[in-house]
Amino acid sequence: MALERLRGRWEQATGPLLDHFGWLRPNHLTWASLVAAAGAAWVGLRAGRDEPGQWLVVGLLMGVAFLFDGLDGQLARRRGLDGPAGDLLDHTLDRVVDAMLLVAFGANAAWFLHPGLGVVLGWAAALATMFGSYMGTAAQSVGLKRNYRGFGRADRSVALLLGALLAAAQAEFGWADLEGPVVFGEALRWNGISCALSLALIGGLHTFVTRFAASLKELSQGGSGERGG
Repeated sequence: MALERLRGRWEQATGPLLDHFGWLRPNHLTWASLVAAAGAAWVGLRAGRDEPGQWLVVGLLMGVAFLFDGLDGQLARRRGLDGPAGDLLDHTLDRVVDAMLLVAFGANAAWFLHPGLGVVLGWAAALATMFGSYMGTAAQSVGLKRNYRGFGRADRSVALLLGALLAAAQAEFGWADLEGPVVFGEALRWNGISCALSLALIGGLHTFVTRFAASLKELSQGGSGERGG
């Protein structure tokens, strides 16, 4: 989406900085991103509604994780180190990070009137994200270009980061939740965490449908209708 269009400007601004760290390798940033995201998930799982500092830590760690994730591929291209192995590692850990954060946020009972509903929302958002991401690479598996349509990882990252910062603000100023819909007979309240998870869920489903429809249309136009296992 819109955030993907900023990639060119971002790389122009950060490229010269990366050149100063000759010892740094793309995999260093990839693994560091995972460690920072794991820390954010752990703190986000345990942080309460009266701990704004903890949610600021979550936001900071997520910011570091997303920054490193945005730089590893760029560094690989600048150094001529990009290849299938690095791409596999990067995309695999991206999915781990996505699921880890979404599930952890959903499992934080402090932000849900019915904790079970939060768990379901977190897992549903993680599953929808996986489906959407899968359809991006599925296009490649049938000979098409990788599909980046829909609610991309940059959009999801910003939604989660803003959700954590809004949770920090609610914890600091005591802002009450807004009344939400009734889901499975239980009331959902809108706050920073539930809004971020809901955006991820809706965005993941939208991405899955959009990418599937686009790939199917492209294959139909190309005359490729064979099915494979």
